[in-house]
Amino acid sequence: MKKIILIIIGFVLVSCSKNENSIKEKVFPLQVNSDSTRVISLDTIKNIKHLESVICKEDKKTFIRVNQKDMFIYFPCKIKGCFWPINVIRVKDKVEISDTILNFNVENYKKLLKKQFFNKGKNPFLSNNPKRIFTVVYSKKEIDFKGKLDTISESYISFIKDFNLKNIDSLKRSYPLHLSLMEIIPPPPPPPMPKEKND
Repeated sequence: MKKIILIIIGFVLVSCSKNENSIKEKVFPLQVNSDSTRVISLDTIKNIKHLESVICKEDKKTFIRVNQKDMFIYFPCKIKGCFWPINVIRVKDKVEISDTILNFNVENYKKLLKKQFFNKGKNPFLSNNPKRIFTVVYSKKEIDFKGKLDTISESYISFIKDFNLKNIDSLKRSYPLHLSLMEIIPPPPPPPMPKEKND
């Protein structure tokens, strides 16, 4: 009897694992390099300037691969106009929107993502259209946003799963994950103190 129970538990765990992978593949399907698509591994990128030169030199859709998930990225050189502040979720060391700042983790990012997606004009300081929302991920010169993108992807998968596996493609169209990457530019050093004149 004990052996049968262990077999059943093992079967359930394997089924759950397959189901999780299936959802991940539907939310962030793997892409292939082509005439219109570029897939980049962050392991091949030296810094943001290098990433920018790779993305901006050709007119292709760019995906960044993070833990076997391909995430579509808008880079500033590909965006016409600018971000309207109420539509932006900013990810630095913390995650923030117009009226809230939280520690950045899977649950908190999902909380602010839902707050933006479901606002629909109720709060004038938040987005009035889920299709206009952008998450801007900030990085220092050394590429440090791999972990941030992984956290965002897990949050978004969890958000999609909350709909009890309704049509995933339709959900992605209604609540799209728009991502952009930007460099954190440190403030310039203060000017040198003037030398005292000797009499």
